[in-house]
Amino acid sequence: MFQETPVATAAPVRRVNAASPPRLSFVYALLLSLPALLLGYLMYTYAVDVPFGDQWDGIGPLFEKMRAGTLGFGDFFAFHNEHRIFFPRLLIFPLAKLTHWNVRAEVGLIWVLACLCAVNIWRVATVTGFRGERSRTWLLFGAYVLLFTPMQWENVLWGFQVGFFFPLVTMTAMPWAACAVRRPANFFVTAVLCLMTTFSIASGFTSWLLAAPLLMYCGNQQKSPRESIARVIWLTTAAVSVGIYFYGYVGPDHHPNQLEALQQPVLLSQFILAYLGNPFCYGPALNTHAMAQIAGSVLLLLLIAVAIYLWRCRRDRSLIANALPWLSIAGITLFNAVLTMFGRMGYGVRGALQSRYVSFAVMLPIALLFLGALIERHWREKRPRSAKLLRTGYAVGIALFTTLFLFSTFGTLRNWPSFQHDRFTAKAVLALRDIVNEPTAIARYVHWNVPRARELAETVESVGYLRPTRLHSAHLREIARPTSGLTVGEVNAAIQTPDGGGITVGWAILPTRERAADSVLLAYETVAGDPIIFARVNVRTIRGDIEAKFDDSSYRRSGWEFTWGPNDVPKDAIRITAWAFDAEDVSAYEIGVIRP
Repeated sequence: MFQETPVATAAPVRRVNAASPPRLSFVYALLLSLPALLLGYLMYTYAVDVPFGDQWDGIGPLFEKMRAGTLGFGDFFAFHNEHRIFFPRLLIFPLAKLTHWNVRAEVGLIWVLACLCAVNIWRVATVTGFRGERSRTWLLFGAYVLLFTPMQWENVLWGFQVGFFFPLVTMTAMPWAACAVRRPANFFVTAVLCLMTTFSIASGFTSWLLAAPLLMYCGNQQKSPRESIARVIWLTTAAVSVGIYFYGYVGPDHHPNQLEALQQPVLLSQFILAYLGNPFCYGPALNTHAMAQIAGSVLLLLLIAVAIYLWRCRRDRSLIANALPWLSIAGITLFNAVLTMFGRMGYGVRGALQSRYVSFAVMLPIALLFLGALIERHWREKRPRSAKLLRTGYAVGIALFTTLFLFSTFGTLRNWPSFQHDRFTAKAVLALRDIVNEPTAIARYVHWNVPRARELAETVESVGYLRPTRLHSAHLREIARPTSGLTVGEVNAAIQTPDGGGITVGWAILPTRERAADSVLLAYETVAGDPIIFARVNVRTIRGDIEAKFDDSSYRRSGWEFTWGPNDVPKDAIRITAWAFDAEDVSAYEIGVIRP
């Protein structure tokens, strides 16, 4: 193993761990693990085993090549939009083969990767002067609350986002590896981490820029005679890897023009600020876009103030050595904000406020949390008379951002069941794709490229990796199940239009699953009495009366409404019925009669 050399601390360390009783240490460990456990519980509860969006064309083609016997290195190395997701594919594909592409396994992997990020932050805190500090537990707790925030619901429920969390692991590992691993071995370790990051995400090449200052300055280690050679090899590897990454790069056709950002400097600034303030803009009765930009502006000003203070104290090598790793962590957010702006500014400021970017945005407040503690301690030692004022300002800042963060967290919790319901709807759409022609539903719930989505679904199903398998018959009796006395819904209104069509409104639930129905199926019957499926209906309308009736918020969006034309059912249809559909076991439960 590589030997580690601790970074010089800015002041004598006040150790408390050695004197802490085992029971207290257990309490601290439990406290630090709470954010991860709570997020893990949410992920376990709301994850759904179905691919979605980029997951289809990012991983699906590997199964096509596997089926054809032509799978090779180039298929893993190929671009996916702006990203070369080589290492994420190396993680996802074997796991998918092992689990028959159970997306919940990828969600579990994301949780593990998030926990590794937490370990890295703990290691950075250890090598930057917080070992044994009284404040370390609370600083780490604050960092973990940010790291495991439920605001990133899209990232942690979408298995494909292994491609976001893996480079986060490597980028958060770089600061402590660069500072603690003995020279010149730290050049080798950081080069490996940077290579992994580069070939995982579009912004990965910036990891070389984040690691370079750490290698050149961080720590009080003696320079090795072989360091010059290591430095040349490191720089050469950086240049070659970045060149390889961009070789053959072509911007995705369906994404906004990446050069438009340079023509709109105001929107450019708004986008970046909104990206930085993303974790603090939801919940309060304020304009979300404005709140994000205000929060982002404050965070950026705080970072600038920190940079100015560190520059003025640049002769204090111990302070700078302890601050640089956290500046590197903050750089993760800044670089991703700028590069995301180039790729997504065409969508407007709202493009910066997607939940998937929260995972990167929280790195800035995490870094500021520790940088503020470092500066407060340094100021207290150099100017003890005015330390109280700085400490008060630091505490007030934490309190304000904590309030905004909590509001934002509670404001986005409603997105978890909504995202889950969309994934169950996707299961229903895939199961019924041969029965009901729904290109719009496929584009919304499965993948925007409908023909390609159908091709990939065929391939994945052929190797047994798509659950449930599609229905081949429109005869509803094949999937009909008795309600066993449970109420699964009602038809509240059924109006026949003059042209022979109809409008119907109702609600549908799956009481055994404790959620709204995944879809509603409409079926007609002829004289033979055999119900034939002719439509699938989304279940998403807010029904506060149903929520109150069952005293269960899971049923809040259990309403549905559908309009059909005169040609949707045959002339000899004698009855039309509605059925609650369970996409997990492909079963249907009769709700009621629309037209007797």
